[in-house]
This record gives sequence, C-alpha cells and structure tokens, in this order.
Amino acid sequence: MRETAVAFIDNDPLEDDMGVRCENMNPDQLVAYIKSYQEAFGLNLKVDGFKERGVFRGLQKLYGQQEAGRIVKWAFYHYKGQFRAEPVGFFMFSKGNKWWTDKLHIEVQQEMTKSDGRSYQGATLGVRSLSDL
Repeated sequence: MRETAVAFIDNDPLEDDMGVRCENMNPDQLVAYIKSYQEAFGLNLKVDGFKERGVFRGLQKLYGQQEAGRIVKWAFYHYKGQFRAEPVGFFMFSKGNKWWTDKLHIEVQQEMTKSDGRSYQGATLGVRSLSDL
C-alpha cells in the first residue's frame, strides 16, 4: 500500500508542532524550523542566533515574509534538507547564495500555480477567484 504524500500547500509536521505555517514565521521561528528539521535527521546545527536571524530578516526583506517562508519550506519539502549531498543550513539562504534562493523561489511559484492557490492564506486580494478579476 502506497502512503499518500503531504502536499506542499499543507502543513508539515514541524509547522503543526510549532503552531505556525512557514509563510507566517518570523526569523526566530525560521531558525528553529531549520534546526528542528535537521535534528530530526541526527544533525546538530550550532546556532549563534544573531547571524542566523539576520539571514532570515534579509530573506524576508528581499522576498517578503510569505515567500521567504515558502522558500525555506521548499528546501526541506522538495530537497529533503539536502543540496548537492550536503545538509541545508542557515547560511544557504544568505545573500551570497541568492542564485539558489532565486531558484527555489521560481520552483515555489511553479508549485503554487500547480496547487491552484489553495494555500494563499491571508492573501487580501479582495477577490475569490481569478474569474472575479
């Protein structure tokens, strides 16, 4: 029997445990999300705190809070927390790796398009569907 996969737009177990979706997380919560994910796979990432939060403040400033959270989640949902056989850490989301975060952002947008927008919680477009435009 095949287990059904959790869709990207659905809450993952860490989001459920933390009580907040990635797209609504603040920098502290994004740091905790990554650390918790890696700990689940036996990795103990050291956290200074200030530097890591700075990375995610910058990511949120560049992409916006919702998109930045989706980018982080995609790295763990799609890439399973690994990129080029290395664990995804905090600094993979820094400005020096913008090429990678841009790649993830494009992939997230494509995924959200396929999922018919069911996840856009909190979006305040004032319309119910594209036909209302």
